[in-house]
Amino acid sequence: MAARELTAPEVDLPVAEDLTYGSGVIFELSSHTRARRALELGLLDSDSGFNVFVLGENQSGRMTSTLAFVREQVATRSPPDDWLYLNNFHAPGRPLPMRLPAGTGRVFRDTMAGLIPKLRDALTTVFDSQEYEGQVKALAERPQAEIERMTQEVRTDARTAGMDLVQTPQGPQLYPPGEDGKPVDPGKLPQDRQEEFRRTGEAFVERMREVGRRAARLQAELERQIHGLNRRVAENAIYAILDSVQAQLDEFDRILIERERGLT
Repeated sequence: MAARELTAPEVDLPVAEDLTYGSGVIFELSSHTRARRALELGLLDSDSGFNVFVLGENQSGRMTSTLAFVREQVATRSPPDDWLYLNNFHAPGRPLPMRLPAGTGRVFRDTMAGLIPKLRDALTTVFDSQEYEGQVKALAERPQAEIERMTQEVRTDARTAGMDLVQTPQGPQLYPPGEDGKPVDPGKLPQDRQEEFRRTGEAFVERMREVGRRAARLQAELERQIHGLNRRVAENAIYAILDSVQAQLDEFDRILIERERGLT
């Protein structure tokens, strides 16, 4: 029998009715009581590490229904607080957590991110200025002049006693002058002259040690003065910038003050 093409009415296959749902999906939480309760429990538990897995056939609408349910539940709650981590200057490896009202953490972060380059530019400008270099130079000149004066006094007295005070890589050293006026090695003197040189030079050696001790004290004092100068210069350079930022972040005053008190 020869094959021929059939029309649809001739085939007469049963046709199922079009199954439609009001939501357009098969997976409905309203009919999946256990799934809905599991999600409710998961949303109530705020502890970390608690997970809920939603299973279902592909294209069944499980993701759409689950997300819609979660959004509906979350919409009735207050938004969670923002958390920031502040640098801990006392222990850099242990940052300090800070809780802020929802939505303000981003504002605080962005404001701080914009503040850093402004501070860097202001500090670079002021510490590279000729005015600052002049202040440091003025502080250093006073102790330097005192040490030079003390050293010159020892040198003058040593010459009166027939000795020369010579600056060497090891520091000031006493040498006896030769016939040409240039210092010579004390070891090349006759034995009696060496003993006399040693006895006479001990007093000058002790005076030079005192000059060294005085220089160390003056250097320590100079470092303290420069540290104080640096602090004043830095504060003056960034005061206006920080004042402007502080005005933008008035709402964080109480939180920051409480955090600062907790660190002291």
